[in-house]
Parts: sequence; structure tokens; C-alpha cells
Amino acid sequence: MRPDSVDLVSRLAHHFDEPFADTAAIPTFLVSEFAAQHVKVVLTGDGGDELFAGYDSFFDIQRLSAFDHIPQVVRRVLSSVADLLPYSTYGKIVFG
Repeated sequence: MRPDSVDLVSRLAHHFDEPFADTAAIPTFLVSEFAAQHVKVVLTGDGGDELFAGYDSFFDIQRLSAFDHIPQVVRRVLSSVADLLPYSTYGKIVFG
């Protein structure tokens, strides 16, 4: 890291043109700046999990979509019953 890395924040904010909270933006910029001195293209792993469905939650969404058809009044009743269960009850974390 260079001593002027803190000054990069305003420069990056200008390029993003919106607020950002990704602390990896500074080191990513510095590595990209260094790589640009030697190569034209750099491949990174950013976004690969989404592209190749690497998260189990992607499969859970389809599996749980069956619950979308439950009427709202039934959901409220089930939610009230779930609130009465102990926190450690199996499945409460998923639906509670």
C-alpha cells in the first residue's frame, strides 16, 4: 500500500458516481493499476459464485417458492405460532 491510498477514496467516489461501501475497492484499484502496467486483461474471480450458482441459497429459493402460494392470513397465523416456539427449534431460523 502506498501512503496516499487514503486519497484514493475521493478519486474512487468520483468514478463510482455514487456512495459505495466496498472496502475492497481500494486494494482492487491498486492491484488493477499495477497490473495495467504489464498486461491488458486481468481475469478475476469476482462474481463467479453467482455465475455458476455456487451458493446453496439459489437452490433454496426455488424449493421454498411453493410457500408463495400460502394465503397471507395463513402466513400470519403460522408466524404467530412460530413466535411461540423456542429459538432453537429446528427450522425456526429458516422460517422465523
